[in-house]
Amino acid sequence: MLPNEITDLLITAEDKITPSLRKHDGHVTSNEQGDVTLAIEDKYHHRLGQFLNANSIGATIISEGKVISDYKNCAERYILFLDPFEGSTNFFSGKLPYGVNIAVFPDRDGDIQVKDWISALIADRHNGIKYSASKSADGGLVSVIERGRLRKPNRDITGPLIEVPLGYTKHDKELFNQIAYYNSIKDALGDNQFRSIDSTGIRLVDVVDGSTRVYVEGRNLKKLGGAWNIIPSAIIINAGGGIATRLDGTPFDEEIVWNRESYKVNGGYNPDAGRDVLACHKISDYDLCLNAISSVRGREAEYLIAKIQQANNKNCRSP
Repeated sequence: MLPNEITDLLITAEDKITPSLRKHDGHVTSNEQGDVTLAIEDKYHHRLGQFLNANSIGATIISEGKVISDYKNCAERYILFLDPFEGSTNFFSGKLPYGVNIAVFPDRDGDIQVKDWISALIADRHNGIKYSASKSADGGLVSVIERGRLRKPNRDITGPLIEVPLGYTKHDKELFNQIAYYNSIKDALGDNQFRSIDSTGIRLVDVVDGSTRVYVEGRNLKKLGGAWNIIPSAIIINAGGGIATRLDGTPFDEEIVWNRESYKVNGGYNPDAGRDVLACHKISDYDLCLNAISSVRGREAEYLIAKIQQANNKNCRSP
């Protein structure tokens, strides 16, 4: 099956599965324990596997809610990384984006790298937008479906916006590092505003449209990164003309996301893939941001102390 056909199947599956897990009032149905988050995570991967099987696609699905499930009753087989309910906290607020992240890779023995990707889908259920990418001979084809209508990714920057997620920062160092990276980018670009609504994959993929100018993830959190959050969005951004790499500028292409034996203890995936990311809508912004972050990494605390001292000195000189 061609990559664009697989992408179309993912989109169709999302349109069928999500409504079936909802009540008419828009709330996700509860599972037996009354947990609405688990209701999505327990059932979505299973229904996706069944849907793909019904369309002659076999899949090993590795997801955040259910680590690994095999739906391999077909000759044509793939490996899917899935977050079936990203942004569950956002969902409960009723105002912020939440949705599903999927990346598709070939099913084979040995290492599977990010560059082997076949298809990717990010569905922002709150705003009714689906971002997808299909592998092509010249790299990738990206499409955006907004409330049922197909449109091209916006190549115009709509605002000077930096997305710096801060949720799940249990340790001060993680928070300080993120603020240091934000300040270094703000200084480099000059005119920016900060936002954090903590729905990693969904807000990261906005970079392809320009509604998010820069996205930086430097918390180094295994739970939030990896093959089901950062990698699907990075695939779409790079295929759509933006750029997404590790914070040190290393492309994701050579990162291993799957090795049947080496990562067996982790359910088959590499928890270190996509631990951090710098993504920009424009290459010119990326070069500025990468240089800014490179000068700060390893001395984040020192950098922040200097910034505070500068601010204090400025205030002291003010009349």
